[in-house]
Amino acid sequence: MIKLSVGTNEFLIIGKRGKLHNYGSAITKIIFPWEIYHCIPATKQEVSFELTQESQDGIPLRFKGIIIFRIQDPLTACKFFDFNKNQNDIHQLLKNIAMGELRAIVSYKSMKECIEERKTTLTKGIWNELNIIIENENWGIHIEMCQVAQVYIVDENIRQQLESSVRNQIHQDSELSNIQTKTTIEKAKLLSDKEVQIQNNLNQKNNIQLILDLFQKEKEAEQNKMEISLPIENLRITNNLQLAKNENLLLRTQLSNEKIKNEIDFISKISAHKLKMEALPIEQRTKIAESLSNLFNGTNLSIFDTENNVIGWIEVLFSKLLTMNTGSKN
Repeated sequence: MIKLSVGTNEFLIIGKRGKLHNYGSAITKIIFPWEIYHCIPATKQEVSFELTQESQDGIPLRFKGIIIFRIQDPLTACKFFDFNKNQNDIHQLLKNIAMGELRAIVSYKSMKECIEERKTTLTKGIWNELNIIIENENWGIHIEMCQVAQVYIVDENIRQQLESSVRNQIHQDSELSNIQTKTTIEKAKLLSDKEVQIQNNLNQKNNIQLILDLFQKEKEAEQNKMEISLPIENLRITNNLQLAKNENLLLRTQLSNEKIKNEIDFISKISAHKLKMEALPIEQRTKIAESLSNLFNGTNLSIFDTENNVIGWIEVLFSKLLTMNTGSKN
């Protein structure tokens, strides 16, 4: 009979009567002679592997990697591995699987691909192979991490040549990077100047548009003002025209009246003049008669002139008087 104590980093597995029982961690148990027990580690464990393998292009490469795992199901794990005799069996098994898968992958990869794809193709290939085997056979463990940590060239001469080539390539890349940086700066400067010019043009265009909008608004305001004032102006012009027509009509009426008055005055003057002209012979007949009587006053008339000159003159004078008298009567 044994008194057995396990800490927090172990699982206590006891087998009795053909069955296994997991008593967990941090426990003290009495082990009877007819019972068997296993102390299964509960902590994470690390497996390191290292190998040399030629790449597809015949360059020998040295690989180093690690695997970190933990026991997830102690009852299942103790069925596959004997933890009482040798706990390194599980480490060796995981190492062999990782090295075998890595050799298979490297044999189809070039030296450059092996170096560049260390954390991608190589690491994922090993991890996938381990998970497939462990899950299919149900080992009771879980892979926490798998990584190909180092890849380096074994041959010294080849390594120096490659290092020189890499240094030259780095120097070339550095120079190219400087040129690209300068080009990028110049492009950025040109682009910045172009953007500034575009922005200035845009601002100028916006200013012109604002001026045009302002002018359009002023034009619309002026048009609205004209539309409002036009009827009033038309009414004022109409009133002025009507007033001018009325004044013209009044002036024409006044001129017509004045013309009629002048015509009446003229007719009156003509009539008066005619009356005066008609009355003139009548008024002068008495005076003519008196003049004739005075002419022959005290004269003893005797007709002795054989040529009848005096009598002829008198006859003409009386004939003229008779004509004037007849015209005045008519």
